[in-house]
Parts: sequence; C-alpha cells; structure tokens
Amino acid sequence: MMTDAGWDNYRLLTRARTFYVVDTEYTKAADDDPVISARLISVSVLPVVAGKLQKPFYVEMNPTVEVSAITTQKTGFTTSAVARKRPFKFYAQRIIDAFNDLNGVFVAHTNADIRVLNGELERLNTPEDPASVVELPDIPILDTSALPRLLKFPGLSTNSGTISLRNLAGLCHVSYDEDKAHDARYDTAVTGKVLLELLKHAGASGVVDLDELLTEHNRGTTRSPATSGKYSSAGDTHPPVSQAHLGKHGTIVLTHPPGQDPDTWTAMRDLVTEC
Repeated sequence: MMTDAGWDNYRLLTRARTFYVVDTEYTKAADDDPVISARLISVSVLPVVAGKLQKPFYVEMNPTVEVSAITTQKTGFTTSAVARKRPFKFYAQRIIDAFNDLNGVFVAHTNADIRVLNGELERLNTPEDPASVVELPDIPILDTSALPRLLKFPGLSTNSGTISLRNLAGLCHVSYDEDKAHDARYDTAVTGKVLLELLKHAGASGVVDLDELLTEHNRGTTRSPATSGKYSSAGDTHPPVSQAHLGKHGTIVLTHPPGQDPDTWTAMRDLVTEC
C-alpha cells in the first residue's frame, strides 16, 4: 500500500525526465561478434511522460542479411518478409530523432538494444561521407533487467543477477503474453509498464532523486554503455577482472530449452561479453 509520501516520490521520479523505452528485434550476422554485428529488423521507441505511456514510434527494415532460423522462430520475421523493406540507413535519423532528448533516459530490458543500435551506426558512419553521420544523443541508460536488484524489488530470487522480462512482469503484476512477446511494440509496452512499477517501488522506498538513482544504477550512456559488447582476441597477458564482475558469475540460472527464456540467455551473453 503506497503512502502519500511514496506517491509524491513516485511523481517526482516520473516527472524528472522523459523515459524512452526502446526494444529491437534483430538477426545475428557473425559468430565472432554476435551483438555488435547483429542487423536490425525492427525498432520501437515508446515515450513515457509523467507516468503515462505515449504512442510508440515503430519501424521495420531489411537487415540486408539472411534472417536466421532462430530469429524467425522467435520473432516471426523471415528473409522473404523483409526483402522489400528499406535498410537501416533510410530510417537511422528517424530512429534517433524518436529519443533525441538531452533530458531523456534511454530504457531497455538488457543493454543488447543499445549495443545493436551502436553497431549499426558504426557501419553507417563511414569517414568517406562525414556529412551523413548520424549521432546518438548522449543520455543515461536504465536497464530494467538489472534495476530490480538495485531496488531490492520484492520476490526476486537470490540466485539471479538479472531477471527476464517475462519473470519481471510476473513480479510486477503486469500482463505478459508469450504469443505476443518478441514483437518490439509489445515488448516496449510491457517494459514501460514494468518501469513504472519499479519506480513506484523506488518511491515507496524513499527514493526521490532520479539522477542519483541513475548514478547508482551506473549503466552508462547511449554513447558509452556500461558494457561495450566488443570482442577481441586474447593476448599473452590479461587485465584484472573486478570482484564486482566476478560476483555476477553463478547468479544467472539458464533454462532448458533456451527458447523458453531468451532474456535470461541474453543476460548470460552480456555477462560473458564483459569478460
């Protein structure tokens, strides 16, 4: 039961900035760099203003590579279905404009979405054509797969560093339909509703300053995500791995078969990428 003070805190948090909830669907293009090299198929950007979900921006595109069987099984997109669509280059500026707000917050469930988007921009922004450079606004990232543990959200298992969108929706009493999931528009709607429930809990816990929460959350910004997602070959010496990172190992429990909980597998992939 929210107290009057909790509701006041919640209003402060939701009115401090506009939240831009982003979800992408994509297909893997290379085994050696599966996130940065991934190709976008769809993007949804859902603004959340003063606690209200707004109309999303949504677009589908041709990834310019074959859509993998795994992607088809997960999203329903096929190579033939996207063959006549325009490529990312045509939509890039429109996508960026959908959250080009220096006072905004980029929200996603896991950081794969911003890393895939950054990968597409790296390929697009070639030095041969500086006039065509499309830049991201440099705004903070909020990752709804990691925020619940920071907020000590009730119901979290003790053996999970991050949580799948499906499971988090269940804890937040937000409807989640497996048959509609993995559609970017649907996933942004679920993530937006989950975000508001997390902020309600934060307000009820006495959190009043969104910027302080984002600093403690420490997921970086759209131009410098907390996890780079870049792969490199190992040298003769290895940099030290922080205890904070090592502490995450063993905290993510994988399900079998993996298709039953793809968000948890994404979280594991992100953790391995950090290594």
